[in-house]
Order: sequence, then C-alpha cells, then structure tokens
Amino acid sequence: MKKNMEKISMASRHSSKKSKAWEGRGAMCCVYNCSNRTYTKENELSQHHFFCIPSRVLKSQPLRNRWCSLIKRQDGRDGFNLKSTTVICDKHFTAHDISISLVSKKWSLKEMSEPSIFPWKQEKTERKAPRQRLSFPLQESTLVATDENHKVPKYTSSACQTDTVYKDSLDKACQTNEEDFPGTCTLTFDDHHYCEKSNLSNEILKLNKHICHLKEGMAELETEIEANKFSIEKIEDDKNAMLFYTGFPDAKVFNSFYVYLSQKIEKLNYWRGQNEAGDSVPGYQGKKKPGKKRTLTGKEELFIVLVRLKVGLFVRDLSDRFHISQGHLSKIFTTWINFLLYELQELFPFPSQKMTRQNMPEEFKDYATTRLIIDCTEIYVEVPSSMVVQSQTWSSFIRWCITT
Repeated sequence: MKKNMEKISMASRHSSKKSKAWEGRGAMCCVYNCSNRTYTKENELSQHHFFCIPSRVLKSQPLRNRWCSLIKRQDGRDGFNLKSTTVICDKHFTAHDISISLVSKKWSLKEMSEPSIFPWKQEKTERKAPRQRLSFPLQESTLVATDENHKVPKYTSSACQTDTVYKDSLDKACQTNEEDFPGTCTLTFDDHHYCEKSNLSNEILKLNKHICHLKEGMAELETEIEANKFSIEKIEDDKNAMLFYTGFPDAKVFNSFYVYLSQKIEKLNYWRGQNEAGDSVPGYQGKKKPGKKRTLTGKEELFIVLVRLKVGLFVRDLSDRFHISQGHLSKIFTTWINFLLYELQELFPFPSQKMTRQNMPEEFKDYATTRLIIDCTEIYVEVPSSMVVQSQTWSSFIRWCITT
C-alpha cells in the first residue's frame, strides 16, 4: 500500500513539473489540434507569429460564434474563453490576410481577415483533362453468303482487303470440323451496327417535339397561375377593391405612399428573432446582401401588410395566397410594422401630456392620467375557440366578435 502511494506521489510530482515546463513556453495557438507556442521545447523563440483576437470579433456575438466555429472551439466550455489575450498563429492565415510593417517589421492582421487554413481542410485536386480521341467514320458493310448456313461480312472499304483470306480460313476450319466430328458445323456472323444515323436522328426529333410540347404546357400553366394569383396589379384598377383591401381610395394614393417609403426599403434589416433583431454584422455594408433573392418585391410586401391590417386575414391565408411560408410572412409583417412605426410617427405625431391636459374634455377632468380616448366602444377581436366566450363577444349587428 505504501509503495503504491509513493508511486502516485512521484507521478503527480512528475506531471506537475511537466505542466510547469509546458506553461513556461509562452502563449499557445487556440486552434483545435494546433500545438504551436511562443517558445519551442528547447526554450528557443519559435518561428511562428501570433495574433490576438481582433476587437471587432470580441464585440460582435455573430463574429465570435463564426470564429469559434472556424477554429473548432466552443466559447465558455471546456475551459476555453475567447478574449483579448487569446492568440492564433500565422499558420492559419493566408499571405493576403497579413500585413508587415516596413519600418518595425511587425506582423499584424488586416481588417476583415479571418483564419482559413486548417489541417482538417483538404485541398481539392484538379482532375486531369480527358484525352482527345479521334472519331473514325464507320463504313457500311454488306453480307456475302458462302453457303446456306454461313454469312461472312464483306467491307467495301479499299483499306480492308482481307475478305478472301478470312473467308478461306473459315471454310478450312469448317472442313476440318466436319471431318473430325460427325455432325453439322453451323457458324453465324452478325454484323453489328454501332451507329445508325437514321434511327438516332428520328429519336432526337421525337425528343425535341416532346420538349417543345412540355414547354408549351408549362407556359400555359404559368399563365394560369399568374391569372389566379392574388396581387396588387390585379385590383389596382378597381377602386372598391383597393379601398376594401388596403384602406387607400385608389392605386395612385397607394403608389405615392410606396414611393415615399421606397428609398429606405432596400436597407431594411429583416427581423430574425428577438435575440438577433438588433444585431448587424459588419462587412456587408455597401455590398450586396448574402443569400437568395427576395421572393416578393417591396410593393408586394407592403400590400401584404396593409391587407392583414385592413381585412384581418390570417398568416396561413396570406401565405397560401402569395406562395410563401408562414415563417417568412411573419418576418415580413414584423419588420414592416416596426419600420412603419418609425416612419409614420412624424406624419401623425402623438400629442404631449401637457397638450392633452389642456384640451381634455370636461367629463374627463377628474381623470388626469388619461392620454387617449377611443371614440368607439367596439373593438374587433379574433374569434375565440371557446364557444362560451364566442357567444359573449359575438355582435349580431356587426356580425363579428368584438369587445367593449
């Protein structure tokens, strides 16, 4: 028992000496499976250069997550924390990412650079180009019958003059077989046509006709879809429909309102959840936004928002009408509501508390904290799922569920 305890104590002392020696080698690269340090095992200065994590990465949570994903680390787990003292060696950066000072010879990272060279990334090897092969034209062949049961191909080409030799050798082979074995010798030679131009051309014509027929059918279906699609272009000539769906008297007022907002629509930062609503990733400013193009135009998105506000259509109904997902429609609606809140509050300013008290009606003088008086006691609500609540909120005059 004492011997085992002595062995354990000796091993712990040896490991502690190792760890102290390892810590004395300076900073270590934070990339997974990279053991580059400031000093080598011989306590000599390493040939590698080390860079601290840029401050722009530490301040932005999306960039922190991206860098941790690149170096295969998890921030805040397994004893790793991405901070200002964390370093990465030059082995993981390209020459375009590094700038060297001409005076002090100091190495530093350029802006918007990030690590891109890792051992787990395999370089793609280019495939060799295929060999060029010459295509020889096949010449037509005819069959020459030697007897009733034998057919030997005879080629009309002048370059191939071995017909008679091939024919004589076959005849001799058949004669020896007939002498050695009592029976009949039947040899059948079929001439294979590897390229039949007429058949291939006919098949190509048939396929082209089939493709043209499919394209015509697809064009008819697209025309039918456009005719049945619910859009602003379909109702812009109908003033009653415009008033019913958007609340604007005609298409001219709608277009004027859209022109007023059009300059800022292209810069909209779409809502992606409560945690990421206010984050903006630097690096894309002044450039084309990544990802696929928008399914709907800005005018169509504004039309969707107005229809939902005016008519009260559900998200499922609008997503089916405009052929988009419910989640995408919710992002559009939330983004536009916040956008209109900031843009339209200057057109319809809310009176201050002092002005409200000065113009307060006599009946409300006793209620000094009143800020808003709704000149209607009937407010539309969604149809409750409970039949009891639905019967309590149903209005036979308006024919809808309301609250008072």
